[in-house]
Amino acid sequence: MLDTVLEYTVIVFNLLYLILISRKRIAGWFFGILASGIMMYTFLKIHLNAEAFLMLFYIVAGFYGWYSWHKRQPGGSEEKNIQIIEWSLIKHLLFIITCCGLSLLIFLIIQQIPSSEMPLIDSFTTGFAILVTFMVAIKELHNWLYWISKAVKIIFKSRWR
Repeated sequence: MLDTVLEYTVIVFNLLYLILISRKRIAGWFFGILASGIMMYTFLKIHLNAEAFLMLFYIVAGFYGWYSWHKRQPGGSEEKNIQIIEWSLIKHLLFIITCCGLSLLIFLIIQQIPSSEMPLIDSFTTGFAILVTFMVAIKELHNWLYWISKAVKIIFKSRWR
């Protein structure tokens, strides 16, 4: 029963996070941090330590996002000074290369775990998720394209097990 309540709470908090962040409301970070904390607890409880570590990362990234947005808001106005930025093609290419490098590093680590399923795809979804989170924090316009590609990889992973 408690697990079900926690799962629904995470869904509600994540929806609030998405809605508030898309409306440039700094309070969205609070709900993202709470959702990640609940998920971290849940993953630790069932011994999914790698997933729990990713949730810890999301908590830290959430505080970074909150801080990053807060320092751009003198005068307390919610939307004031939260500027959306747009990277050049070169910067996106460098970002993708960095994501691939991080993903390969993660792959080298998790392939050592005998129970890992599809470690290469797992590594890429994790590596990209980690770095794209910072794109959200700095309000890079095209971050959603990376999240869509991550979702496609997850669908591929779940269909080809």
